[in-house]
Amino acid sequence: MPRTKNARSTGNALLDRLTTTELDKLLADAQWVSFAAHEQVYAAGRETAPVYFPISGVYSLVLPMTGGQPVEVAVVDSEGMLGIPVVLGLETTPLRAVCRVAGQCARVAPD
Repeated sequence: MPRTKNARSTGNALLDRLTTTELDKLLADAQWVSFAAHEQVYAAGRETAPVYFPISGVYSLVLPMTGGQPVEVAVVDSEGMLGIPVVLGLETTPLRAVCRVAGQCARVAPD
């Protein structure tokens, strides 16, 4: 059976690929949060909840290095999500997420 395309746009490419039913279920308890430039979204070593779907802004994923400067390993915008360790089943995240360009995200707690 073909998937029914979501009739409304959230501004996030991943969310917009969901059906209306799936999107409504996912966003039922979501919170809309804003981040300022240079604000930390989450720290390395924290528990993996929640997941963030950027609607606007740009976010860096930074890997702390032993005895050295941290390394930026990825950039996420409205085409992605922050919280891949949740999807992978990890209990903590090895990365720090930092907002580089101010923006807004849908924050979703994993089930």
